[in-house]
Amino acid sequence: MLGKSVKVGMKVRVSSTATKAIEAACLKLKRTSLLGVCKTAVDPCCGCVIVEFKVPLLTRDRFYTDGKVGHLDEVKPIYMHEINVKAKGAKSPRGFSIGTRVKVTKAYDAARVGMVGTVISTPARLSHSEYGIKLDTLTFSRGGHSLGGLLKGDAGAQGQWVPGENLEKVSEAEPPAPPKPYALSVGPGNHIKVNFTLREKTKLSGDERLINEGVQFYGWLTVTMDGSMVRRVVTAPFGSRQWLCLDAEDTRISNITPFEL
Repeated sequence: MLGKSVKVGMKVRVSSTATKAIEAACLKLKRTSLLGVCKTAVDPCCGCVIVEFKVPLLTRDRFYTDGKVGHLDEVKPIYMHEINVKAKGAKSPRGFSIGTRVKVTKAYDAARVGMVGTVISTPARLSHSEYGIKLDTLTFSRGGHSLGGLLKGDAGAQGQWVPGENLEKVSEAEPPAPPKPYALSVGPGNHIKVNFTLREKTKLSGDERLINEGVQFYGWLTVTMDGSMVRRVVTAPFGSRQWLCLDAEDTRISNITPFEL
């Protein structure tokens, strides 16, 4: 975000939340921000900057500037980010294709140095100088968004636009999703014989006997619906009237796998 360092002619990217007019334009274009040029410095009275945008906003005031009517709005600096303009003759950063794994080398908006992610969209497709990056550790509370709807579902808060010069390629592959424990992958209605391991000494129900930790046993995994909640229970026999009964998610048991002799 910018403070009092705003200068006339500065190129900026303005968040969709800056004003109602800008929000409406972003919704229509399915974007999360707009490009613009500062027509004034920060007004000492209201703390705003007059920004002229490339796209129409349907505003009706020139705000005492020579800007184009319908393309101007008053914006507070906290909603603006300067677009880095390269010096004349500087080489363009090496392009990154969609699917490339990249690391942030210079902070930009919610993207922090060291964050790693995957290129989702390239500047050629979006007609601006920034790449759409899905960052592995970015969340909504830390400023992440859906890249104008490109990211869906749980990944909808991991997006950030980042200039190419703020990124470098990394060779690592996309980290695979960790496999679900066998118990959690089994659905309601199942009653399956399983093996499991006790992680700590555990008492049997109604008995003072302790079962040794680190030992593998056999039992049954039963999966039922308890209202809207799925219940997964492991039961194991230790005598005619002695049974171990624990939730499959209980930290005292682990390694629940299909039964093997």
